[in-house]
Amino acid sequence: MKCINRLFLNLFYFTTAIIFIIILIACSDPGGGTDEDSDDTESNPPALVSVIPANGSAELPINSNLLITFNETVTANSGNIIIFNSDDTVFETIDVTSSQVTGSGSRDIIVNPIENFNAESEYYVNINDAAFIDSEYYYYPGISSNTDWTFTTAAAGSEDIIAPTINTLSPVDDSTDIAIDTNLIITFSENVVIGSGNIVIYYLLDDSVIDTLDVASPNLTGTGTNTITINFSTNLPENTSVYIQIDGSAFKDLADNNYAGISDTTTWNLQTINNSTPNVTDYSPTETDEPVYNNLTLTFDIAVVPDTGNITIYKTSDDSIIEIIDVTSGQVTGSGTTIITINPAANLDYNTEYYINIDATAFKDIADNYFPGISDKTTWAFKTELDVLYANDFDYGVIAGDLTSITADWMEILTGTTKIQYLTAGLNYADYSSGNGGSFTGQNDGINGEVLGDYLNTSTSKGYIYFAFMLIQIQ
Repeated sequence: MKCINRLFLNLFYFTTAIIFIIILIACSDPGGGTDEDSDDTESNPPALVSVIPANGSAELPINSNLLITFNETVTANSGNIIIFNSDDTVFETIDVTSSQVTGSGSRDIIVNPIENFNAESEYYVNINDAAFIDSEYYYYPGISSNTDWTFTTAAAGSEDIIAPTINTLSPVDDSTDIAIDTNLIITFSENVVIGSGNIVIYYLLDDSVIDTLDVASPNLTGTGTNTITINFSTNLPENTSVYIQIDGSAFKDLADNNYAGISDTTTWNLQTINNSTPNVTDYSPTETDEPVYNNLTLTFDIAVVPDTGNITIYKTSDDSIIEIIDVTSGQVTGSGTTIITINPAANLDYNTEYYINIDATAFKDIADNYFPGISDKTTWAFKTELDVLYANDFDYGVIAGDLTSITADWMEILTGTTKIQYLTAGLNYADYSSGNGGSFTGQNDGINGEVLGDYLNTSTSKGYIYFAFMLIQIQ
């Protein structure tokens, strides 16, 4: 019985040890079936997008450089680019860390052989598998065959000595209403690669710099082709005239012929669009004692034109519509300027509060940016003046109202909502404000006699004013 127990115990220990060993082996196997993520990552080293000259191409100028374009940014690591003659002898070996290889830290690598190629000769190119590395430390696997990158040169005397020129600019010179986030596109007469230098946008007004883009920036694309796209990191300012300049070393062809660049203020000019809505800087009227016959005016911060819609005048007390004025009618003037004048068909009422609304399509600037309009009761509101009646001649009489002011030329009496101004120039009158409700001696201008006196209560402005040949009773 003891033997059987010992047997089972030994079997348990042996089985446990076997299981432990299997687990260790499975966990330490990087190629195991459970490590799919690692396999995926290791399968994404840098890859070639294109080479120039293209594989199998012919008629390459004998002074051309080589261009390698990767699918991601790479850095020169260690190793060589080897150019072979068709008989497998080495034409030139170029260390990737030498000055003959430029573009490290970008997607585009330019290889500049020391010697020109032989005329009408066939070549192939190899690249060591550790020559270039990406930011995740994965190596480009290289080229090791004699068929993956081959080319044939042109005849003797085929050196490329013609510099690239511009075929087209986009947007074209003198374009207007350009979107502020527009990319700039240059189409050259031949394929180009970046050299060194900047593309700069300036204000036309004062030649100050808006933005500068290094041609080595990732915001510039298309190297190795004849079309370069430039995407500045900041938007252009609105409603602004600009010009673009390009350094004479910024672009070159594969034979190292530099594009001449742009150094003047006229070759590439643009006018950006105005995306800002017009704003009103002044409304008139806006006070509480406005004449009933005045026109209404709007002052904008930019010239505007009427488009479509209405200006509506409301009475504040009950929101009733007083008048609807079509912005295209003759009652609205000032189109194309910053000041719009609105002439109501009839005078407004005295002593009345009004507000004005304007449709959101009523006015726009030349870039079709619309004034947002007014749709509330407070943005443009005002109150008209009290009614004023004038009297030059009057006899003894009674006026119901309050004496509100008196000067050497007139006195004003408020009756309800009406102000009556009695012209008293040339008459003698008493200064009611200096009395205490009793009679006192008035002023005399020596023309129409003397003021006989007054009986005004200065606290209530009621009583009598005695003029020569005239008596006014204020009740």
